Amino acid sequence: MTEYHPITTSTGMIFDLHKPIYGSHYGIWKKWLDIAKARNLNIIVNTQFGTATYTYSSYMKGAVLKKRFYKNPDEPMRFYCRDFLPDIKARIDRKKQEEKESQSLTKNGASKLLSAYRNMLKAKKSTIALDKQI
Repeated sequence: MTEYHPITTSTGMIFDLHKPIYGSHYGIWKKWLDIAKARNLNIIVNTQFGTATYTYSSYMKGAVLKKRFYKNPDEPMRFYCRDFLPDIKARIDRKKQEEKESQSLTKNGASKLLSAYRNMLKAKKSTIALDKQI
């Protein structure tokens, strides 16, 4: 049996979690959370419901400690579990809002700014040409 290892990057630890404890409650082993805290890494969790991103402190605010006897029957494994679904929905809403703002800036807002700037330059050139004629 192989041991699970999250993907570790320079800025975060990525957890691909497949089996919820129940509903949308998932648990992360305390060992990995301690490593994320020590290295000051973000915690990125991919589930079947979507993706959620946390800092160590924000993850621990809503987490509950659960002890499970998996590997060693004398010593329980400690998991910090939480419900990811509300955070995933909030992230999806935030991403939609950011995309709307960026689209309005890039499509309509930027083109309006550009056309206003061009009109201003044309008006300036015509006034300079009139000044030279006088």
